[in-house]
Amino acid sequence: TPDRNTYEAIGLGDGGSDYTISSCPAGPGCTIPVRNYAGYTNITYMLSGSVYMNINATALTIPDSNIVIKAAGRALQSSNGQIIATASGVNRIIFTSALDRTVGNPAITTEDTTSPAKNNWVGIIIEPGDDGSSFHQTEVRYSERGIQISGASPTIRFSTFYQNSNGIMSRDTNANPA
Repeated sequence: TPDRNTYEAIGLGDGGSDYTISSCPAGPGCTIPVRNYAGYTNITYMLSGSVYMNINATALTIPDSNIVIKAAGRALQSSNGQIIATASGVNRIIFTSALDRTVGNPAITTEDTTSPAKNNWVGIIIEPGDDGSSFHQTEVRYSERGIQISGASPTIRFSTFYQNSNGIMSRDTNANPA
């Protein structure tokens, strides 16, 4: 059981260090699946360091389900890859602060009662070479940048940005989100 861990979540990253995903299986790419663990149904994922996608057109896919990904001061960044976070119906894919106790299982198991706030984590960064990313029925909460776009053209539809310093942030004139 995760009773002696700081976080009750499945870690994405390298235990607090930044982590680069540089290869995925052919075909569907890397997928973040729904997991049940230690009594939690659909356990929360936790960015345990900044996670960089650098896969040359392979996708990190977050399937159509109510998946929650939490972060503490880190970013999910894509360069030469794709992040596909697409939900439908009543499902949502939520990217939020580790301090957000309103969604997912409580990620922090310590007695920290700090409330989530803007700038708790960096956000999602889409860089040049990543024109296939899509965010459909997603929520981005308590970040500094929301979704930052630099020289790319992701699709962002039916998504909500809550308590971020920026919702959708374009870093240059070559960004063309749909």
